[in-house]
Amino acid sequence: MGSPHLLTSPLLTNPLRWLSSHPWVAGLAAVLFLPAIVMLLTHIVRAQAIATTTAALLITIALLLFCIELARMAYVDLNNVAMTAALLSSQTELKAATPETAAQAKDYSLLNRFFGITISTIALELSGFYLALFSLQWGALIVIFSQLWFNLLAGIQLFPNHSPAIVPFGIKQRIDVLAANSVAICLLCLWPISAMKLVVGIGLLTLITLFLLLKYAPFAYESLKRSQ
Repeated sequence: MGSPHLLTSPLLTNPLRWLSSHPWVAGLAAVLFLPAIVMLLTHIVRAQAIATTTAALLITIALLLFCIELARMAYVDLNNVAMTAALLSSQTELKAATPETAAQAKDYSLLNRFFGITISTIALELSGFYLALFSLQWGALIVIFSQLWFNLLAGIQLFPNHSPAIVPFGIKQRIDVLAANSVAICLLCLWPISAMKLVVGIGLLTLITLFLLLKYAPFAYESLKRSQ
């Protein structure tokens, strides 16, 4: 993945060039979530011993499920960025003298921007999960805000094994996810109201569970069909 051309391409920012030369970074990013996963799980297992309320327990379970998912997505997104950068680099090398170079420069610009947004999103996610160990509301708010941030700004999806590898995917295509993010943030803003804490816990766990079911149920169904 770290070809000589890729390492010297002027169209790549230095951080993206470095990521493309060190694909193991995607795995490291996922590992950074592991302590938070373990600590959230510990809070759930020891809920009765540390006198955790039902509402707090529900939010902790929701955050644990989401932490596992976002650890996986951190790996997937960074790996896709590295693979797409390598693909664009090889295409630029093959077509450097053609009119398509301008379009490729735009692809590099989109990829560089997406990489920056992905890194900032992962930083927000990690901050939120670790803060949640001390303050559930603020930690959860940062985690959900990180998703709002990403879905508002990403603008594309990456498919390095397909053509085109960079596909426009903006706010219009993400409106359902953005709506769910907004509902989750509104729910968490109600957390200081004692009478609403259980509603917030149930609502957040329901939203995250539905998100994961809608995302992975089709893959599970297809896998089950192929195995029959």
